[in-house]
Amino acid sequence: MSGGVDSSASAALLLEQGYEVIGITLKLWPQDCVNRAEDKCCGPQAVTNARAVCDNLKPVPLSPAPGG
Repeated sequence: MSGGVDSSASAALLLEQGYEVIGITLKLWPQDCVNRAEDKCCGPQAVTNARAVCDNLKPVPLSPAPGG
């Protein structure tokens, strides 16, 4: 999940239909590039956004995963 409209709406629709939903977001930025990645799709702010969406769509857990 990125916390954006597409993944958030998809999670909400799946929950509404009775599916078990688990959010996963990938850490796709190198540790030394955090400042440059902040405003990118999969940067630190995206993790914060995804966590906020999952918190609002309880009971959706969010698991940040290291990217490849």
